Amino acid sequence: MTEPAAHTRHRPVIRVFVSSTFSDFKHERNALQQEVYPRLERLCAARRFQFQAIDLRWGVPTEAGLDHRTMRICFEELRRSQQVSPRPNFLILLGDRYGWRPLPEEISEAEYQRLEAHAPSAADKATLAHWYRRDENAIPAVHVLRSRQITRSDGTVETVNDEEFRGIQAALWKIINAAYPPAVLAGRFAHRVTLDDPLPTIVRFQASATEQEIWRGGLCIPDAADHVHAFIREIDNLDDHADHPLIGAFVDADSHGTPDPGPRSALKQLKDELTRRLGKDAVISAGAARLTPSTDADGNPTLDITTDHLKALCDNVYAALEPIVIKQMDEYWQDATPGEASPQELERERQEHERFGQERAPADAFVGREELLND
Repeated sequence: MTEPAAHTRHRPVIRVFVSSTFSDFKHERNALQQEVYPRLERLCAARRFQFQAIDLRWGVPTEAGLDHRTMRICFEELRRSQQVSPRPNFLILLGDRYGWRPLPEEISEAEYQRLEAHAPSAADKATLAHWYRRDENAIPAVHVLRSRQITRSDGTVETVNDEEFRGIQAALWKIINAAYPPAVLAGRFAHRVTLDDPLPTIVRFQASATEQEIWRGGLCIPDAADHVHAFIREIDNLDDHADHPLIGAFVDADSHGTPDPGPRSALKQLKDELTRRLGKDAVISAGAARLTPSTDADGNPTLDITTDHLKALCDNVYAALEPIVIKQMDEYWQDATPGEASPQELERERQEHERFGQERAPADAFVGREELLND
């Protein structure tokens, strides 16, 4: 196998999107950042590749959150990873927390009408209409969740604060739960969708952000079993600390701070489905941890986990990714002529040009002036 000379125009990329809940996986994500990614960077650099780990715990700005664009940004970054790095491009970390369920950013007219029909009062209908504004510029028209940053007639911008928006969210979730009951989520895996299909309606309305990422990064991908891995961490003593005021950082808690069995069931179903889709060899134990309650300097309660499982996790993640990365690099450089781009590089450049054109000026987005010319 011959590799091109060092003056090759571009350094090809291995880009891996890391999907997990955030607050309960800070130790694991930090360990991967410190121990695994540098090793993969060195492995790739030796073959004139770049390695990039996409960790969006740092990547979603406050303004995007206020505009409800968090999921759109996640999906765009994941899709970009899939485009530039066919294999590997997605890594899953799951624990005991199902995670945040986002309000859908955009819903169809039919979905809006169903929500409106299930709104229990005139006030709830008004809340729905105010926050899901009809966008008639879209074809067909859709309803879009309005920003929490509201521009007044005098040009000033007012932000709906967190406390006020929690009340608004509660009203919207009451309507959504009536129209699309959480119990229906149990049947979601009967749906088979491709990467270009919309997610099943019940997934968009009831699944956590992490599960929605997993659909796009794993469950919609036909060859996911060849390069997607899920690492599962278990906390041994959760039940011993179920009444701790900070337990919601590690499990899904209801409004009273008590562990909620609904998300726990949804999470178990997701783990079981990953095992079915990816195979047992791709769903790997991330080790066991234990909760460690304590107090801070001011006497306030704290809750964390033990970290003695992190070394084994890092070793297992590297062992899972290394052979896939090496195979990807071997395939990329094969049949390359010294001093020239590889056939794979030329094909990828052609695809990038085509993608750029489709994003900026898709053929079906051009609107002619026939009506004006005919007047």
